[in-house]
Amino acid sequence: MKIPTRIAFSVLFCFIILSKSNFLAKAQNTRISVNVGVILDFDTWTAKMGLSCINMALADFYASNSHYKTRLLLSSRDSKSDVVEAAAADFYASNSHYKTRLLLSSRDSKSDVVEAAAAALDLIKNLEVQAIIGPENSMQAKFIIDLGEKAQVPIVAFSATSPSLTSLRSPYFFQAAQSSSSQVKAISEFVQAYGWREVVPIYIDNEYGQDDYIGEELFKLMTMQTRVFIVHMPIDLGSRLFTKAKEIGMMSEGYVWIITSGMTDSIRSIESLARDSMQGVLGVKTYVPKTIELENFTLRWKTKFHQDNPNILDVELNVRGLWAYDAASALARAVENAGTTNFGFENSTASQHLTDLATMGKFDAVAGDTTIIANRTNYIDFTLPYTESGVTMVVPIKDNERKNAWVFLKPLTWDLWITSGLFFVFIGFVVWVLEHRVNEEFRGPPSHEIGTSLWYSFSTMNGEYVGYQEGSYVLGILQEMKFDSSKLGTYKSAEECDDLFSKGSANGGIAAAFDDIPCMKSLLSQYCSKYTMVHSIYKTDGFGFVFPKGSPFVSDVSWAVLNVIEGEQMKEIEKKWLGDQSDCPSSSTQVSSGSLSLESFWGLFLIAGIASLSALIISFSVFLYKERQQIWIRFDSKNSIWRRICHALTIFDNKDLSSHTFRNKALKDRDDIDYVDDTT
Repeated sequence: MKIPTRIAFSVLFCFIILSKSNFLAKAQNTRISVNVGVILDFDTWTAKMGLSCINMALADFYASNSHYKTRLLLSSRDSKSDVVEAAAADFYASNSHYKTRLLLSSRDSKSDVVEAAAAALDLIKNLEVQAIIGPENSMQAKFIIDLGEKAQVPIVAFSATSPSLTSLRSPYFFQAAQSSSSQVKAISEFVQAYGWREVVPIYIDNEYGQDDYIGEELFKLMTMQTRVFIVHMPIDLGSRLFTKAKEIGMMSEGYVWIITSGMTDSIRSIESLARDSMQGVLGVKTYVPKTIELENFTLRWKTKFHQDNPNILDVELNVRGLWAYDAASALARAVENAGTTNFGFENSTASQHLTDLATMGKFDAVAGDTTIIANRTNYIDFTLPYTESGVTMVVPIKDNERKNAWVFLKPLTWDLWITSGLFFVFIGFVVWVLEHRVNEEFRGPPSHEIGTSLWYSFSTMNGEYVGYQEGSYVLGILQEMKFDSSKLGTYKSAEECDDLFSKGSANGGIAAAFDDIPCMKSLLSQYCSKYTMVHSIYKTDGFGFVFPKGSPFVSDVSWAVLNVIEGEQMKEIEKKWLGDQSDCPSSSTQVSSGSLSLESFWGLFLIAGIASLSALIISFSVFLYKERQQIWIRFDSKNSIWRRICHALTIFDNKDLSSHTFRNKALKDRDDIDYVDDTT
């Protein structure tokens, strides 16, 4: 069966964001059993069919995904009064100081809300289930949703169709069934087609009623002029309603009865006498397209159901069984994704992929570390950001005692920048002096010579390797900032990032890492004594929830986000998931200044200055010695010192034809001339 996209995403979102994480740390090379509870009224037809479809769904799912490492382990509970008594006994055992006691009386009503809630409490507390499939009806679901929310256990209901459930907006409840409100359009068009001006809806606020009360209400309806009735109630009570209506003559000609899908789907489960009393009733059903896949599944299901229930002969698969199948399959897939993935530091391409799916309308929303950036807002809508914004840089912390003359790669003060610039010019001049007479590249117009010397000077700078999270949009930012692509490295986890820092840039590691501020805070929460955030290098709007363009949910979710971030709750969330820097065990290890002064680099400049001056002195000494006759002998003592200096500079500007470079070139040119003469 095909899993509905919205159900699959909803359950997956729940397990990623909300479910307990005790099974995430288990080994990946073993099968992981995940406890899942099932709450149904097993004496009803819907429960029998639903449980059968759930078991088939899991069997089919794991047969086609045998490589998956998680397996759902189902624990079923029937909402009977003995479960209530057990839950009550357990409650008072742990609260013996309470002075009041409940006296429980058993009843045959399998749909009792309290009994279903007790079954859920038993599964959550004693079996520690990770999710619950069920319960069967909407009244039970409303009560169990509160339990699931408090225990942080998702509730997946495949047969609860009340529209009021969708308005609860609980992050722990997933309605894997079509809402009853979807039938309104079909019923209204049918009523309009026959020209009926008035109809009478018949429904209940609870699931109990006596035949006497039913009869009284029907007699009241007989006195009304309206003869069109829409019945929306469970099949057990609805069958009694129609039996009584037939007794008093309201099933005769002149009356119109329309039943909703809840009753239509379960007609085969009631006794033949009650079914006969419903002759002439119009039923509304959810349309399911006939496909070969559905036909094959229906045949397999009937065979399996007859094997498990040989006493039940007349069976028919309805849409609630298909919902149960899809809900179980979606839950199994969500558990696999949540159970085998480390969501702390993982490939960020998944975020972009989900964003693309939201753009295409595949998802109603995307929740994750999706950064709000300008180009994304052209095709999707974001809520208000819920995290601190910006891309930041993290570098290793260096102790104050280690800040000495040999620390080079640190932010610089303005005087250090000026000194560095002057040294570049000076070194460029030294290079020009050394190469001018023997290198053609350093000859030509003054502008060409200056540019060449400075290029050689700056080309001696070695860039450090930096890292970013694999698949992140940060790569584009670094490329825009003209980072050399060959100097960029990637990491997939906080541990891998720490390993790259430990290696260092010279040994295949990195000297700095770039990522969103929340991600870097997560890194620092694990290695607060080793690294620090230096500054924000790029401004973004932070993380936000993603919705398709024009979605009506954006304003509501933004309002909810604003309520959270304005209060203390957001601070508690950040402390829980991103850590508290004040709790760092080595908080004394801090960077004492955001920049380094000239004193920190005196050793570097001393070495560079001595080397450059030595090369300059040696070069001038060699030049003066080789050209001593032209500089000193040709001029008599009457010539001034200035004329001798100018004459020496003129000689220096000429090529040194005796150098190794020009001798080799002359020999090559002579060989070329001899070769030409021989050929002619």
